[in-house]
Amino acid sequence: IDTYDNDWQLRVGLDSLLAQQEIRRICHRVKRGMSGQLERGYMVAVAPFGYDIRFEYGDQGQKIGTRWQINESQAAIVKQIFERRANGQSMHQIALWLNGSGIPCSRAPRKNGGGYWRAARVRGLLCNSIYRGVFTWHNSTPYVYEMRKKGQSVNPEEFPRPHLRIVSDEI
Repeated sequence: IDTYDNDWQLRVGLDSLLAQQEIRRICHRVKRGMSGQLERGYMVAVAPFGYDIRFEYGDQGQKIGTRWQINESQAAIVKQIFERRANGQSMHQIALWLNGSGIPCSRAPRKNGGGYWRAARVRGLLCNSIYRGVFTWHNSTPYVYEMRKKGQSVNPEEFPRPHLRIVSDEI
């Protein structure tokens, strides 16, 4: 845009307006695509502790979706965490047990020393509905915070995934 033209500000304003509209359209298409993937049985998030990611490809080699599968060694640890909590141990005690047992944290370390379990990480694991076979979309803390900040209501959606259940309803 030539700022020596008399109407350069109008052009900048129109370009900005069109760019904002394109952002809204892309946002809508991404949300619609993610919802469609969940309805088809695929997953749209990073796999939590206890699960591995498996990509599925089409005939032409294009990626068509992501599925989770249970990581048996981590699933045994998840079961122990739920059992310890059911037996009355605090989240802090469970985190100490995990760190003392040398079980790698579910989150990548920020520094070279390696990650470690905290009570808040244990709480997040215990509150995750996927361990009972239900994937809850639009229920993460950052999403809920953002929607409340905008004054919008939060409507989490549940997608049953019984093949991903690790713990029973009793625990």
